[in-house]
Amino acid sequence: MNILRAVDANQRLSEDDVVWLSAAGEEYFSDQLRAAYHRLEADFFASEYQKTRDPWMAVNASGHYRKCDCARDADSLLGTINVEQLKSPKATLCTTRGGV
Repeated sequence: MNILRAVDANQRLSEDDVVWLSAAGEEYFSDQLRAAYHRLEADFFASEYQKTRDPWMAVNASGHYRKCDCARDADSLLGTINVEQLKSPKATLCTTRGGV
């Protein structure tokens, strides 16, 4: 119930909760709960990207957005990154955007 309360309150799950849901509590990790978990993670990483402008945060957010069927949100976020100015994650970012 604590996991459901946390998700209902828009709070990220602890690593221990995610591990439990992925193993012993797998029968409770419903499609709805899984989508809510990925949405919370996506929103967290998108917020971190807005603060730090670290493109890896946007890549992480994108993966979670796709897993909760919010590919348009991922595309919008990735579209704010100027790929031409990047040095290292350019190929990863392009591949990620292509996956969206």
